Amino acid sequence: TKITGAIQVCAELKHHDTQKREYDGLLEAMETYQLTEGLILTEDEEGSEKCALASARSVSITIKPIWRWMLEY
Repeated sequence: TKITGAIQVCAELKHHDTQKREYDGLLEAMETYQLTEGLILTEDEEGSEKCALASARSVSITIKPIWRWMLEY
């Protein structure tokens, strides 16, 4: 089985500790499975960021409200 995506889910990313935990977990999965895009689902936050992995590879993280993500699928 090939892993094709990584998703983290949390209520919000407003607190630094929560944001760090969610990003760290997602970035670790992206590094492990050689993914270039990751997704964080929240109650109502959205945005996107470029990040660098430990290997210096650049990746993209999308933050999206879960209701919007569910409407897309």
